[in-house]
Amino acid sequence: MLRAYEEIVARHSKYEGLMKIKDTSTQHRRGYMTFRRVSDKSDDDSWIHPGIDQKDFAQAAMDDHEQDQPTIIDNEIDNFLNAL
Repeated sequence: MLRAYEEIVARHSKYEGLMKIKDTSTQHRRGYMTFRRVSDKSDDDSWIHPGIDQKDFAQAAMDDHEQDQPTIIDNEIDNFLNAL
């Protein structure tokens, strides 16, 4: 059973401790990184990600191409049979 978690309010800015990371071979900036600290004063649930809303990309793609599906399927069947 899934447990609902309340959103944790951060005590510090999410940008605190943000550092640029460089590629040591080229010295070009490669991105940013930060660390999170934990202590005995940290909230028990502070490391649990609340998750993201589900997106049904597969169904959206199917809906977008629903009218093309019979033609695509027929073409693939024909290609397969011609290759035999």
